[in-house]
Amino acid sequence: MADYSHVHPSAHKFFSLPDDQRLIACSNDFWVQHPGAEKIMAGIQLKMKMRNKVSAPCMLITAPGGGGKTALIEEMKARNANNEDKMIFVSMHQSPRFCTKSRYG
Repeated sequence: MADYSHVHPSAHKFFSLPDDQRLIACSNDFWVQHPGAEKIMAGIQLKMKMRNKVSAPCMLITAPGGGGKTALIEEMKARNANNEDKMIFVSMHQSPRFCTKSRYG
């Protein structure tokens, strides 16, 4: 039997899957906690507790492809699911269509 002590116990179940299922499981995004991201999450939680604000706190997340934007958003959604203070998530299409020709001349 192989030694999987270096792998988090919650992931041990994947080692017994057939190759195709293991490949699909490995392609899923997952959250890796690290101090920088946790600092962002703590700041967001603090902003969520602010009351009587004229304008709502907002955030725009940008990064190159593979920079963890989707993982960060998914983690924010997961943590927000049971929060008393709810966030609203809005996504912009990655390739907005711009009209290059005017209809009016």
